[in-house]
Amino acid sequence: NPAVAPYSLLKPLLGLNYNPYQDYHYELNNSHIAALKALAVDDLKHPELLYLLQQTGDEVLNFQHAVNYYSQCKQRVEFGGDHSYLGFEQTFASIVDFLKIT
Repeated sequence: NPAVAPYSLLKPLLGLNYNPYQDYHYELNNSHIAALKALAVDDLKHPELLYLLQQTGDEVLNFQHAVNYYSQCKQRVEFGGDHSYLGFEQTFASIVDFLKIT
């Protein structure tokens, strides 16, 4: 599930933070957000090379942002699900078909 504009999601996290998985303290500041924003791609050069797999029940990201951003790409949008993409294994055949793997 792609974060179309991840820099806009990080503003509430500015300041000191803690990563409990790595037991690590760090500070997120505006320069980090600016660096991430500088990586943003406004226009997809080859949308035919991208395949969006999206579920509408994503509780972390607004699925409609990805659907709109990747509107020129092949899409598989499923009702329900969540951010972990429930039933991902059911997409393998469509991925193989998209990649034209034989």
